[in-house]
Amino acid sequence: MEPYSLSLFDSPAPRDTEPEAKRRKGKLTLVRPLSYVVIDIETTGLDVARSAIIEIGAIHVRNGTVSDRFQTFLTPEPYQSLSPFITSLTGITDSDLVGAPTFREILPRLRDFLGGYTLVGHNVNFDINFLYDRFYRETGEYLNNPYLDTKKLAKTVVPGLYHYSLEALCEYFGIAGNHHRAVDDCELTEKVLDKLWRLKTQQG
Repeated sequence: MEPYSLSLFDSPAPRDTEPEAKRRKGKLTLVRPLSYVVIDIETTGLDVARSAIIEIGAIHVRNGTVSDRFQTFLTPEPYQSLSPFITSLTGITDSDLVGAPTFREILPRLRDFLGGYTLVGHNVNFDINFLYDRFYRETGEYLNNPYLDTKKLAKTVVPGLYHYSLEALCEYFGIAGNHHRAVDDCELTEKVLDKLWRLKTQQG
C-alpha cells in the first residue's frame, strides 16, 4: 500500500507492540523469484499502534502466472469508524466491515497463504510492519519472509522519475486498473514488477 500523507493524521502514538528497531523482519531482495506472494493492505491510517487493518489482499504468482488470490475485509482493531478520506480513497465503507472477521480469525488462512514465500509489494515495508505487529501480537511469531519492494526496484531500473507511487509507475508503463483496493493493487504491482524486471534484464 502506498501510505497517505502524514499530515492527514495525528502524531503517532507510542507503540504497544514490538519496537520497530527490534523487528526481526526478513531480508530485502531486488531479485524476482520464480514463485512469490504480492501483498497489499488497506488501513485506517499510518501508525501501526493506533491504526487498523481493514482489508488484506494477496496473490500467488508462480512462473509469471497468478495462481491464487486471497482477500478479506477485517473488523478494525481497535474499532473505529472509517473517515470520509479513507472511504473516498478506497471505496470501503463501514457497512462493508459489518460482520467482517478479526485478524485472529483469518490468521491461520493468511499464514498458510504467505508460507515462506518472498513477499512483494509497493512500498512493502508499510504492509509488512502492520502484518508483522499483528502476527507478533497474536502468536509471538515473527513474520520474517524475505521481501521485494517494487518502489525500491523502480528507483534502480528507471531512475530520475518525478514520482514513484504505484499510480505514477502504472501511468509511466501504460498500465490501467483500479487503485487503493487490496487485490487490485496487488495485480497492478505484479504488472509493474513484470515491466521493471524486463527492463532490468535488458539492462544487464
